[in-house]
Amino acid sequence: MGTVIGIDIGGTFLKAGRCRNGEIEEFREIPTEAEKGPDAVVNNILRVISELALEDTVAVGIGAPGMVDTTNGIVRYPPNLPGWEEFPLGRIISEKIGLPVYVGNDANLYALGEWRWGAGQGARYLVVLTLGTGVGGGIIIDSKLLVGANFAASEVGHITISADGPYCKCGNRGCVEAFLGRDYLVTFARRQIQKWHGHTELSEDAEITPKLLYELALKNDDLALFVWREYGRMLGIAIVNYVHIIDPEIVVIGGGIANAWDFFIDSTLEEVRSRLMSFPSRKLKIKKGILGNEAGIYGAAYLAMSEGNV
Repeated sequence: MGTVIGIDIGGTFLKAGRCRNGEIEEFREIPTEAEKGPDAVVNNILRVISELALEDTVAVGIGAPGMVDTTNGIVRYPPNLPGWEEFPLGRIISEKIGLPVYVGNDANLYALGEWRWGAGQGARYLVVLTLGTGVGGGIIIDSKLLVGANFAASEVGHITISADGPYCKCGNRGCVEAFLGRDYLVTFARRQIQKWHGHTELSEDAEITPKLLYELALKNDDLALFVWREYGRMLGIAIVNYVHIIDPEIVVIGGGIANAWDFFIDSTLEEVRSRLMSFPSRKLKIKKGILGNEAGIYGAAYLAMSEGNV
């Protein structure tokens, strides 16, 4: 087979790679320019394709946020992409470049990438979580990507784990994302500063970020270590819900917040052990993702290689 191009549309940056035999041989990253509307984003997609395509390029795969009709390549109501309510992205790009174009949800393709070439290789049943500003991911069932009847499956960030929990941006309360998203992590840390006075470098006027909490944990800051333990505990509760439904062989944790893996994973595993039925006898591994920010490109490339049959 020739080369394929995988593209990951983010709200800020558009990342793309030309892939050959499961390896990215050339990479591009440019501003998405989402605020300029669909035409500007399409032009940027065409730009990276023109820079990456070779004579042996046979297809393009694209990951986009929102509900994505993978059958028809239509992107519906994506967050951070204004004007894309019913946007036939696959058809538009295909007509422009004269190649088949396959489109999928970006979080699902992240999961697909980790399944095919990352930490989830070999699993028939897999759950992937991406931890960052929000909580996304995807699910593989019997070696097939779960997309659902309305192309809206695998919204792993919006499982309710506390009926009276904090409000989530989706309008619900107590979602996984409401506890594990960046905003709650920062808010939770700020609320603890007075309680941990004298045992933390954090101050009331500090600009708290997950990166800062990670750096403080590296210095054994008591508050930062506590925050990460609590984060891991809530992650463990979420994982138990997925495992009881999907019964995966592997759960992969990715996204920017996964960089703090060493500080939350012990409490995650402790929570899973205490809550999961028949934990000792289950074939289950919880692993850190290995493809990083390129997972979505790999997943989009595999979508293209498979002609959309994932």
